[in-house]
Amino acid sequence: MKITVNIDGGSRGNPGPSAAAMVITDEEGQIMATKSKFLGPSFTNNFAEWSALEGAVNALVYLAGEHESLTAEVLADSELVVR
Repeated sequence: MKITVNIDGGSRGNPGPSAAAMVITDEEGQIMATKSKFLGPSFTNNFAEWSALEGAVNALVYLAGEHESLTAEVLADSELVVR
C-alpha cells in the first residue's frame, strides 16, 4: 500500500507560539491518520517542522503494524527537514 504523508509546522515569530500537524492519506486520498498539536508559546519554526515529522513517524510505526507492506511518500515545505 502506498501512502502520502503531509507535514507542516510553524511559529508566529521565531521563536513564538508554535504548532505542528500531519495528515496521512491512502492511494485513494482517504485520510488514514491526522494529528495537530500546539507546541507552546516560544518555539522556532524549525522545531515545529521537526515536531510534525516526529508525529508522522509515530503514526507510521502504528500503521506499519496494521498493514503488511507500506510505502510512504513524505511531503514537506521545510528545506531543513527534507534534506
